[in-house]
Amino acid sequence: MLDEFVEHKKEILSVIENIETLSKEDAVIGDGWLAMIKERLVTNSFNLVILGQFKRGKTTLINSLIGREVLPSSVVPLTSIVTILKFGKEVRCVIFMEDGSEREITVEELPCYVTEKENPGNVRGVRCAIMEYPSPFLEAGMMLVDTPGVGSTFLHNTETTYEFLDHLDAALFLMSADVPISQVEKELLDTIKDSTQKIFFVLNKIDNLTPNEIEEIAAFNKHVLEEMGFTVHKIWPISAREALKAKIINNDVLLLQSGLLELADALGSFLSSEKGKIVLNTTISKTQRFISRKLSQIAIEKRTLEASGEELEDKLNTFYKLVTNLKQDREDIAYLLKGESDKLCLKVEDMLKVLEEKETARIKQCLADFYEKNTGLSPTVFRDEMQKVIKDEIVRGFDVFRKDSEQAISNNMQETFNRFTKRSNDIIREFKTAAE
Repeated sequence: MLDEFVEHKKEILSVIENIETLSKEDAVIGDGWLAMIKERLVTNSFNLVILGQFKRGKTTLINSLIGREVLPSSVVPLTSIVTILKFGKEVRCVIFMEDGSEREITVEELPCYVTEKENPGNVRGVRCAIMEYPSPFLEAGMMLVDTPGVGSTFLHNTETTYEFLDHLDAALFLMSADVPISQVEKELLDTIKDSTQKIFFVLNKIDNLTPNEIEEIAAFNKHVLEEMGFTVHKIWPISAREALKAKIINNDVLLLQSGLLELADALGSFLSSEKGKIVLNTTISKTQRFISRKLSQIAIEKRTLEASGEELEDKLNTFYKLVTNLKQDREDIAYLLKGESDKLCLKVEDMLKVLEEKETARIKQCLADFYEKNTGLSPTVFRDEMQKVIKDEIVRGFDVFRKDSEQAISNNMQETFNRFTKRSNDIIREFKTAAE
């Protein structure tokens, strides 16, 4: 089996080297792509990309797998730059800039480059960050990739994640136990469905639910995923926060309760039994995509050389018109997005007004019921118990409102996103048609 793997590896490397020879004069379309594919095959390493909607706990999960809070996390959407964690004998951080430059930084400086708070809108021009860390979990060649959450208020975070999907080898898709799988998550899954052979489905934040509730949300999400065409053998329920806490304080009981050990075992089994096959298959797939891009470029160049001067002039004029239209579309979309945002804010205000009226009446009734049942209590005890009832009922009412409002807002945002995505796809098709 090992000899067969080595032989296939040699054959694929030979093909890549032949393509490199043919493409060495074309730096634009190569752009390091083949070198990256070749390096990953030689080192027998691959990317396990952690994907999911914003605030699902992706960074905390990575930290819990490592056992240390090595990557910055927050209660608000934080990660804005793709951050890769790989094995190294010593801790080392390198920032790769969009202009091609690199800079080595300290771990303490990492948030300045990879978080929305310290690097809003990626004003620093960071392409990605790579941290080397001496973790046994990474030693077998798996690289953990932390991605910005999709669907947050920061559109560029979603764009950053989608742009990285071409580098995906295997995926860990993180869902939250407190809300059903959303349309935004389904869109992301549709995108990666045909580009990876292995997806681990994980349900995070189970520490807030009862076992029956965990089973119910897991079954619901499994049904949705299977309807989308995925084969789901298991959804791993975990609490990344509790797992990280358990490892930091060295609490084996809490770690077992967190569910992380079972997920880590599954990842370890995957590394030992399927890693080689995944590395070979993804290398072949990425090489095929490179060849396809190269052939498309050659076809365009060939048609351009064969075209008459008049045809080329017409194409240039078409491109100029499309660029002009694109600039106008950009202004129009910005204006329309502002309008959609304002409409959504008004909708939330209306929902809050309804909540206030509904909850005020409900809590008054709860207090009236409490008074009738507890008239024999002393004034001090009565006051304390009533304050507790008020607090509990406010939290209960707001929890229901939060779930309902999150779903309504998510649906509204997804509807808006779909409209603008369709227009963007139409623009791309227009440019592709013009190039043919």
